[in-house]
Amino acid sequence: MKNLIIFPDFHSTLKEPFHLAQKEFLKYVKTVYTLNKDYILLSLGDFFDKYNPEPKLVSEAIHFLENETECEHIILAGNNTHEVNNLTGQYAIQNLEALERIKCIYEIRRMQIDNLNILLIPAIPDKVWRKQEYKSFQEYLEMKIATEYNDMEFDYVFGHLNITESMFSDFVNIDFINCKKENIICGHIHNKFLGSVLPMSIADTKYTSQIASINTETKAIEKFPIPQFLQYNQVTYPNDCELTETDGQFTYYNYFEVLCEDSKIAEKYYKDKYGKGFCIYKFMNPNKNVINEKEEGRINEQLSNKDYLKLYCQTNTVRASIYKYLDKKLGAN
Repeated sequence: MKNLIIFPDFHSTLKEPFHLAQKEFLKYVKTVYTLNKDYILLSLGDFFDKYNPEPKLVSEAIHFLENETECEHIILAGNNTHEVNNLTGQYAIQNLEALERIKCIYEIRRMQIDNLNILLIPAIPDKVWRKQEYKSFQEYLEMKIATEYNDMEFDYVFGHLNITESMFSDFVNIDFINCKKENIICGHIHNKFLGSVLPMSIADTKYTSQIASINTETKAIEKFPIPQFLQYNQVTYPNDCELTETDGQFTYYNYFEVLCEDSKIAEKYYKDKYGKGFCIYKFMNPNKNVINEKEEGRINEQLSNKDYLKLYCQTNTVRASIYKYLDKKLGAN
């Protein structure tokens, strides 16, 4: 008997404060689980945050997987943005597949683990199914399942898919797969299923992310909330703030929205005062209805109407059809 541990999108990155917060998550996982040969870790995709991870990041991943655990690892390929280099065809997780205990999943496949019959559905690049002359991924998936696993019943389905109607355009219906709906667990959409290891946006903070544990003999599942090692907080210039918080065992990192009239002055003030540990995700002028997004060291002076719409829909409940209609109207203007 083994314990199958499923954790959601990891998005490993060197960008701070995500990098430090992800280390705290791994520390937490090792505290909760022994990660010996009685365990199998399953990652639901987007293990890395981009398709060309830095050598340091790959080295850290290999060290954790090979030296800090004794268990097997199953890693699903993530979606194009985070996984596939379209020029070379290289997958980000191919950097890990040479490790003895690692299984990287690039194609739809069935796997038997003790009494557990599972179906794994990684993200499939468009060029794969288009090359085979399918009109859509939906058609490709239905044909693949019908051809190879017709009428087979699965205990669990794990995938990197958008299987719920949302503002994203990559929705796929998998109701035809013979598996109980409650036993279908997918990565990719961060406010569904297990969520994401860290909140990658403010919208993600509204959802409690989880780790799942499945007994491979009894097939019973338990889910446990993931502590939020990355907090999104607000500070008004020039007030003081706390960069990190601790409960004595783990460290929790803060990512700041800065309320100020001049973003450049505020940024210099906090960087001079706190150094690189002060990380900013957004500037907000309290006297103007303008949001300045800080990303990778660059400041966009004002969001477009389409970006405002997307931001609003990410933080509010908006039907996918309404979002698509409004987005199309804005695109025509």
